Amino acid sequence: MTNTTRRCAAAHPDDPTPCVGPHDAVLVLDRNNHGANGCEHHGARLLASLVGGRVVSGSVDGAAIRVHKAAGATEPSQRSHAENRHPAIDMNDPLVLTALQAVRRHFATTRAALSEPDPGQAEAALAASSREAHDALAAAGLSDLPNGILLRLVATRLGYQP
Repeated sequence: MTNTTRRCAAAHPDDPTPCVGPHDAVLVLDRNNHGANGCEHHGARLLASLVGGRVVSGSVDGAAIRVHKAAGATEPSQRSHAENRHPAIDMNDPLVLTALQAVRRHFATTRAALSEPDPGQAEAALAASSREAHDALAAAGLSDLPNGILLRLVATRLGYQP
């Protein structure tokens, strides 16, 4: 066990890495709004390990955005609290494939909406594709999947880069 003295509250006891920046740069919240203040480094690791977690800036402006991006790129071996990780995803499950395809269609709809001259039509198309993706993710049990992982699955499984 690593000595956790003088490290932020988001640092896992078994994580030997030092804090990077102020210990209250961000507040990482789980889906029940229980939170821990942390540096950006440990905040990203903690956020990546939570299902349904979110992050808000603390003492450092813009830290939440950086932590959110870093959490999406965090490898499983770098995460904290293994018991909170999303279970393995069966890429051969037809519901999973359907959900990923719905998300890919939503990406395409979003891109098209940016150049749609009629805002009402763009809004209607976005609402419909968002609902389709949401429902498909729920049916596959992937509603709580972090965005970074979801994007990576769509890119690797379907060869799509948003």
